Amino acid sequence: MKRLLLYTFFICLPLLINGQISQQSQKTYGNITPSIQYKYFRNLAFKIKPSDLDLSFTANQKKVYGVIIDWNTANNLSTIVTYSTGTSNVLLSSGMLFIKECDNELITEHSNTIIKIAQYLLDHSKIKIHNEISYNYAEPNLVNVYFLTNNGCYMHQERYQKILKRKNEWSELFSLGNLILSEYRSQVEKK
Repeated sequence: MKRLLLYTFFICLPLLINGQISQQSQKTYGNITPSIQYKYFRNLAFKIKPSDLDLSFTANQKKVYGVIIDWNTANNLSTIVTYSTGTSNVLLSSGMLFIKECDNELITEHSNTIIKIAQYLLDHSKIKIHNEISYNYAEPNLVNVYFLTNNGCYMHQERYQKILKRKNEWSELFSLGNLILSEYRSQVEKK
């Protein structure tokens, strides 16, 4: 976990200050658009391994240690990333990024609940969860849910409207992701 935080803060953070591209970063790295920031941090989320979070599992276990929820509404991409350590990140293609270890108990609680629900869905869901996946962005009006496990990444895709109408078991997962997004936004508004 400490390696992940050090990597984020000392290597990636000079590119970004409070969701904005810093003047120094533009001089050093060129024109970094919000789209490039979003792609970079989203791709990084898929590369995190259990060892990066100081987690270890036996080979015969299939344990969810991370969940990535992508959705696309009106061509705005949103990604919620949660880990079993209680850490959550919010990535928006508009350039707003919340990447940090959070001391907010509500965000940590929602993050841990997402991991528990994901583990249950992976173990018990009657809906097919694919382990041969594409890491493409969610298409308009679709939600992609990725489960990062010690045995690889699994994915499920669902219609946005179906989730909003609470018609299936994926709705709670999505609702918790939205609560994390809302909580981060409320923290920014308080500042």
